[in-house]
Amino acid sequence: MKKILIGCLIVCAVLVAGATKYNGLTLKTDSFSWETAGEVTTAEAASPAVNERDYTNMVANHTNSQIFTLFPYRYNIIGLRFVVDDAADSTVFDIFASKGQDFFTRIATLTITGGAQVGPATSTETTSGVFCDTIAITNEQWITALTVVDGAAADRIASVWFDMHGFDTWAFIPTTVGDTTAIYFTGH
Repeated sequence: MKKILIGCLIVCAVLVAGATKYNGLTLKTDSFSWETAGEVTTAEAASPAVNERDYTNMVANHTNSQIFTLFPYRYNIIGLRFVVDDAADSTVFDIFASKGQDFFTRIATLTITGGAQVGPATSTETTSGVFCDTIAITNEQWITALTVVDGAAADRIASVWFDMHGFDTWAFIPTTVGDTTAIYFTGH
């Protein structure tokens, strides 16, 4: 019994001594700048039917959409914000997610509307666009909730944030486009 007790004490002493060796290290979460995913200017005829949600069909049949890959080893949480040409321009996106070039699953519908805060120019607006200040989420079917930040028409920059859950390929299918809409993303 004494040998077991002494053995346990030695193991505990080694663990405590080893733990102090790592004091002073801090956990750091990388945070990245806002990047452009692309723009949409024309609505799709319809959101993809359930038999058209494989990667090949999504890319081939939805040329007015933005389909892009974000690497989950770089991002865990993604943030999105949008710029349109003019105040009150409204765009509706169906958002889909896939792991690699697999089948897509629909995660939500976003309805976004431009506010008054000046933002970067879009490809069709030479001076400046405006940030969307309203984001409404419907048809949400994601693993965890999508969260809108400052999205209640207050003439500021609205954004939507969510956990990527290891998914890396995203499709933004515009079903309504009020005017050119730019998609920006960041993450941590």
